[in-house]
Amino acid sequence: MAAEFFGSLFDDKRWARRHKKFLSAMETLQDDFTTAPYVLENHGLAEHPARDTVVPHADKQILIEKAQASLDDVLDTKRFWR
Repeated sequence: MAAEFFGSLFDDKRWARRHKKFLSAMETLQDDFTTAPYVLENHGLAEHPARDTVVPHADKQILIEKAQASLDDVLDTKRFWR
């Protein structure tokens, strides 16, 4: 991630804290979007014709809400790149 690359440019303690919070929020967001394909792949179902319907509708809504909360966390973090 580009934010990791540029993090070393911000050595002030306040900016370092902001950078760490931003990275944590981004990692959570990325995990939310990568978990389902990873689980399917581990069970040999990545190419299964029903892969898009494996997750029940109720669970999809929960996953969407979790991803939205993670995105909100990313957007709420203070910028570290001033």
